[in-house]
Amino acid sequence: MPRWALRWRLARQFVTETILLTLAAGVLGVLLAFWGVDLIIGAYHGNLPQVGRIGVNSTVLMFTLAVSLFAGLLLGLVPALNSSHRQLQNDLQSAGRGKSTSRSSAHFRNFLIVSQVALTLMLLIGAGLLGRSFQRLLAVDPGFRAESVIAMTVLLPDPQTQEGNTGPALRALAQFNHQLIDRIQSLPGMTEVGGTSAVPMSGNGANGTFIEEHGGKSAETVQELIRQFEALSTSERARDADYRAVSAGYFAVMSIPLIRGRFFQESDGPDAPHVALVSQTLAKRYWPNEDPIGKQIQFGNMDGDLHLLNIIGVVGDVRDNGLERDPRPTVYLNCFQRPASTSEFSIVARAHGDVASLTSAMRREARALNPEMPTKFETIEQIVSASFDNRRFSMIMLGIFAGSPLLLAMVGLYGVMAYITSQRTHEIGIRMALGAQRLDMLGMIFRQSFTLVLAGVAVGILASVALTRLLGTMLYGVQATDVVTYGGVVGLLVVAAALASYIPARRAMKVDPMVALRYE
Repeated sequence: MPRWALRWRLARQFVTETILLTLAAGVLGVLLAFWGVDLIIGAYHGNLPQVGRIGVNSTVLMFTLAVSLFAGLLLGLVPALNSSHRQLQNDLQSAGRGKSTSRSSAHFRNFLIVSQVALTLMLLIGAGLLGRSFQRLLAVDPGFRAESVIAMTVLLPDPQTQEGNTGPALRALAQFNHQLIDRIQSLPGMTEVGGTSAVPMSGNGANGTFIEEHGGKSAETVQELIRQFEALSTSERARDADYRAVSAGYFAVMSIPLIRGRFFQESDGPDAPHVALVSQTLAKRYWPNEDPIGKQIQFGNMDGDLHLLNIIGVVGDVRDNGLERDPRPTVYLNCFQRPASTSEFSIVARAHGDVASLTSAMRREARALNPEMPTKFETIEQIVSASFDNRRFSMIMLGIFAGSPLLLAMVGLYGVMAYITSQRTHEIGIRMALGAQRLDMLGMIFRQSFTLVLAGVAVGILASVALTRLLGTMLYGVQATDVVTYGGVVGLLVVAAALASYIPARRAMKVDPMVALRYE
């Protein structure tokens, strides 16, 4: 057979084999993609933007087919073209005598293994840091108890504030919210019911600037109030705080403790002096050496209400903007005195047993007051869990991207060590014929394997120290150079390398010296 015909035949064989392998890998990848899409959507609990457009469609399938064919063609042509520069008969004879391949090929093969291990180490360290950070975050006290609490959010038309007083529309809104809370409270199984203008960690809260008043005189018009805030915007009297309008029962439902003073009472009606509670962080920040109870503040720039607020109590801090952030200074107003911000109002309720089973009854009571009013239900646990979506998503994705290279590194290391073992069969036979023990052969294979792994680990650690600093904003309670994470990942890689090298090493232990010497 002519040499060109032999080369063409070998090229066809190489290309056919690699295309079949890459197509099989592409099919497996598509199947994993279907599972991965469900995993991504599940990790975001339905909050991922344009989630309906995420999926494996015909375009993705055609792209996968094209990539598989291109990879198969490329991987098949490289050895085919390389074989044209060799004397095939001499190569076969060298292989039969157990001679290894060229030094450049061995170096390139080792470089690939070291690179795989280094990349795998970097991704695993990143995933490990995010995992430990997520674990630390889950242990943080949010300042409230989410178990067995459900939130029903209702939406009503926003009333127009009348200058100088609450106005009939605001009084009607406050009365409606009061009636709704009373009706929900009367349902069987309810233990505590309250209301709030913003559920913790929902992202619906408001913040603004309040002013501490010393003279006890409020502005007479909204325009005067606005001018007063503008004039004091750079003064130390202007203080930043979150703004929440809540009912008296809100603190009991959410298990927010009273530090000192008192909660809202039924006597704190629309015509009574307007009162407020402040968080512990606010009291410590703005009155560190004073008693905040009895002080008066003006927060009318948030709702147009001209009444001064009398501070009657200090409550525990709530991490309203996420567990990774420090508690914000917060002012809690009585929602029946200051209803301007409660056109979107959340009824929070705690009940015996499964609180989610009460949604139908709660919706019925709400529609009895206003049949056209939209309602939305979420458990507080769902809201808290959704606040972790970005972290959970990043951790899962990085974990997947780290697991895949780990598997590839194990397969690659196994292939290399199996190939090297087969190439050194004659050498192993000679060593054993000269008195080497089987455990010596085992150690020789493992040393060669772990030399590559440890080189990859060294490169990976150096790269990780530099690159994991980019995760700084995503970490909580964990340093980018966390020793426990680095040690755990290195241990995992060592175990994976040992497993990948075990079969070739075991094969080396079973080499019969007489059989191996016959290859010569």
